Amino acid sequence: MTVREVLCETAELLGEEDLKTAIKNSNENSDAEIKRKTEILLACFNTVQSEISINYQMPEKEIDVNGKQIDISNISPLPIKIISVLDEFGEKLDFSYKNNCIYTDYTAKKLIYGYVPQEKGIDDDFEFSGKLISKRAFKYGISAEYCLIEGRYEESVNWESRYRQALEVKKDYSKIRLKAGTRWGL
Repeated sequence: MTVREVLCETAELLGEEDLKTAIKNSNENSDAEIKRKTEILLACFNTVQSEISINYQMPEKEIDVNGKQIDISNISPLPIKIISVLDEFGEKLDFSYKNNCIYTDYTAKKLIYGYVPQEKGIDDDFEFSGKLISKRAFKYGISAEYCLIEGRYEESVNWESRYRQALEVKKDYSKIRLKAGTRWGL
């Protein structure tokens, strides 16, 4: 799935059929207003992508490494959060981090890390497909930002509310403590 497809569906959600058709056809449109709206939608997409990846669900990447000292300054995209360092058997290794290097006591073979995606162009891949944060949440967030920029304030409030509700799906239910209690049937 591409960013173009997400923007197409968002334009349809907003009732902007001309904009949807222009984005879908992917040809250079001579209409300045359609071009302006497309650029706004793309900017809104990048804003929502940054918010979701920083606050809710950071995309992860797994790379092969080899050694007890791993220099992360040359890794692209740049790691923001080290999730785990694995040995040759897939077991997690303890590690420390200092001066852009990860240090382990044993030889590391894989590094799993989180990163903030770079700004996307209209034909780039949508990195969040198949994740807990859905495409629907993206469309709601983009719609809220777009309506705010376009001065459609009541619609913006509505889309923002839907966006926040869609993000509630990501709650981490593993941290809920169950009350120690009674036996069944008593």
